[in-house]
Amino acid sequence: MPLDFTTMRGVILAYSDSKELPMEEQQQRKTEGTDALSVSIKGGKGHKDTMVDLLVSKYKTKNPIIAGRAKLAGTPIVLGARHISGQYLAIDALTLAAIVNPIFTETYTTKKGKVTVKKLLGDENGSLIFGKHRLGTVVVTTEQALYVKATDSFPFKKNGLNEFVVKMKKV
Repeated sequence: MPLDFTTMRGVILAYSDSKELPMEEQQQRKTEGTDALSVSIKGGKGHKDTMVDLLVSKYKTKNPIIAGRAKLAGTPIVLGARHISGQYLAIDALTLAAIVNPIFTETYTTKKGKVTVKKLLGDENGSLIFGKHRLGTVVVTTEQALYVKATDSFPFKKNGLNEFVVKMKKV
């Protein structure tokens, strides 16, 4: 005994409505979970930043290398991207104290002979941290008003510890 189209349409709509209700509830639960996760991640980032700040403030004068590593540890890593992180650190050759606001000038020559020059300003702890950097060797000239200009060559390596310390002598 065949159903007429109106009755059939009513049955189909009733089935569709009963199916959409659980789907809407599931989407709502996912949204609430995502919101809770976002709050948790934000709190975790705050705790990490506080720990990095504490380590840097404690060691910036006693041991600037440890302070620099703490800052490097606090740098987020972007997944799925080529990530060559690194750090330049300028210190006094005699006292090993950090040199405030050094200027690092990078000179990079490609295989085709193209020369790229970038001037970068270090922070009050004498360091400059890179979230990502190109592979290869760069020539770095470090300057600060009270010190003799220093020129060094540093190799940025994949999966390596790219921490470079520049020891500068006073004028």
